[in-house]
Amino acid sequence: GHVEEISFDSSKDKRKIQGWIVHPPDFDPAKKYPLVLEIHGGPFADYGDRFDLEKQVLASRGYVVLYTNPRGSTSYGEEFSNLIHHAYPGDDFYDLNSGVDAVIAKGYIDT
Repeated sequence: GHVEEISFDSSKDKRKIQGWIVHPPDFDPAKKYPLVLEIHGGPFADYGDRFDLEKQVLASRGYVVLYTNPRGSTSYGEEFSNLIHHAYPGDDFYDLNSGVDAVIAKGYIDT
C-alpha cells in the first residue's frame, strides 16, 4: 500500500515526532479502517521510509498501519535519542498515543 509520511506534536511537550502511515490497497478515505500501531524495539532504534514486508502485509489485509520514531529513537540527534535513557518505557508513551490521535483525526479509522 501507499506510504504517507506524517509529523505531529507530542502531547507531552509539543516535540515534533515523525511517522508513516501505510494505507491498504484501494484506500478510500470515506471508509473506516482498523488501525495497527507498530512500535520498534529499543530504545535505540528507528524506522524510516524503507520497505517493510510486515507492514505491507497488514495493509494488504485491510489495516491502516502507523509506525513512528518516538523519543529515544536514533537518527534525530543525541539529545532526542537520550530522552528516555534509563527511563524506558516512559515519555515515549505520549509520543505514540499522539501519533494514534493524529491518524484518528484524519477521519478514516474505525474507533
